[in-house]
Amino acid sequence: MNREIQVLQPSHQDLVPYVQGGINHFGNNGTQIAHVETVNIHNFGINQLPDASLKFDNDYYNLFVIEDETFESLQFTVPGEVALTKAAGMAKDIEAEFAGLTHEAITRIKTFPSIFASTNRGWATTDNDHKAIYGVVTDVRPQGNSIKISFRPICVISQQQLNENAAALGITSASTSNELKRTHWAIKPIHLIEELHRLGINVPTTPTGAA
Repeated sequence: MNREIQVLQPSHQDLVPYVQGGINHFGNNGTQIAHVETVNIHNFGINQLPDASLKFDNDYYNLFVIEDETFESLQFTVPGEVALTKAAGMAKDIEAEFAGLTHEAITRIKTFPSIFASTNRGWATTDNDHKAIYGVVTDVRPQGNSIKISFRPICVISQQQLNENAAALGITSASTSNELKRTHWAIKPIHLIEELHRLGINVPTTPTGAA
């Protein structure tokens, strides 16, 4: 299986695979890219511009799994009943620290590396072309019975690789499934970047997309 990062292009209209040695043109105002290993995302609205001073807090990572979500708008909602609760797979102490979504909690949540995934197409498996997004949360806003999340994508990775390494990423559940099968938001006490690198998935190590 190809373990190279696939990078979201500036238009964010599609999850475009990286093709080594070729030249790709994206959109009417796109850029041409030839023989590169990574492409930094740079064409977002003012609220999505990366803060160069921000560093990841690697004590935790955010896992968002949303059924049928394409993430194209850079915003989505999570039902409140499956966000940061025991039902979402949260440890009790982590739930107590973050579920109240205080200003302090949201500030920390926005420093965690994050995975944004649509639900698996099988129980503990999905198609090889199914991509999850690696990125960072930029805003968290409770809205009635749901929570609106804004985020900045950094790159895409194979969701099937996440399935194959569910135990290492803390997303195992029943023997016939895992957490990528159901809509929820959980915070995991795992050094995501370290685990992904150990698995050969070399994602950028900063919120700005730098190595």
